[in-house]
Amino acid sequence: MGGLALAGYGAGKGTLGGTLLSIAGGAATGFAVGAQIGAIGGPIGMAIGALIGGIAGLFGMGKKHKQRKALEDQLTLAVKQIQDAYDFHQMDYSGAMDQLEQMRQQYGDAQRKVGGDMNQRVNRHVDDTETHIRMIEEERQRRGALAFGPAQFREGGFVDGRMAAELERIAAFCGELGVAHARSEAFAKGGLGAVALAEKVVETIGKNPDAKPRAVYTLEDALTVKIEKVAKEIYGAAAVNYSEKAKAKLERFSEWGCAGLPICIAKTQYSFSDNPKLMGAPRDWTLQVTDASLSTGAGFVVVMAGNIMLMPGLPKVSRAAQIEVTSGGEILGV
Repeated sequence: MGGLALAGYGAGKGTLGGTLLSIAGGAATGFAVGAQIGAIGGPIGMAIGALIGGIAGLFGMGKKHKQRKALEDQLTLAVKQIQDAYDFHQMDYSGAMDQLEQMRQQYGDAQRKVGGDMNQRVNRHVDDTETHIRMIEEERQRRGALAFGPAQFREGGFVDGRMAAELERIAAFCGELGVAHARSEAFAKGGLGAVALAEKVVETIGKNPDAKPRAVYTLEDALTVKIEKVAKEIYGAAAVNYSEKAKAKLERFSEWGCAGLPICIAKTQYSFSDNPKLMGAPRDWTLQVTDASLSTGAGFVVVMAGNIMLMPGLPKVSRAAQIEVTSGGEILGV
């Protein structure tokens, strides 16, 4: 009987199912059952044992595959959330890159625990997203430098010991643009961490004592010219399109002698464009000016782009002026 048991075990192990089971980590169950049946039923037992070993192996592999697939889906979602947070200005550059590195480590470790090497998939997801964020950050920095001149400063509070390569990359990029830069560690070290930045500010002012801000447009420009300069030089638009209502209002404001006022463009905060779904730093798109209003008290023309809702202004007389408190402590007028 012992010989038959060994034969049944060997038959189960020698099948394709037994081999697959061994790979998946679940062979022991199938082989043990196969051995017991082989000990009882001879050749028939050997065949049944092999079949059971194969079926158990397939179930074992299926479970591991589902776990790995679930982890990959979780990683894809997590990386997308980080990218969206950066694109929508809800997370800064250093925070996004730090989070991605954490994802790389955490999901790689998790995959190895379920019997798989996830490194290639993890690196592909994270690397692609890091490349996207890096390109957008460089474009944002470039536009700022080109629009407002070289006498600028870039500071960032980075976690000590991390992102060394990214810091060097940012420093090199600022150097290419001729932008004065310094690393700020004020968040971690207090005032001492801001000394390098303060010294760089003093040094730059000393080199440019008569430096003045460079505006994108002049007050003498027509209202439409002001809008187009901001759209093209700051937002990266290729053209501006005006609705009939917006065009009529801008012409009316000019006739009233308000063309010399600065403009304030009201649009989505989630994109350089007027489309909140067009994330990042797009190029060669058209700004849609839908409406305009005149704020003579504040001294500027409000230009509305895309689908945007303005905050209501305050009334001429505050509601607080209508609230009273009686001698008995009762509040009236609320």
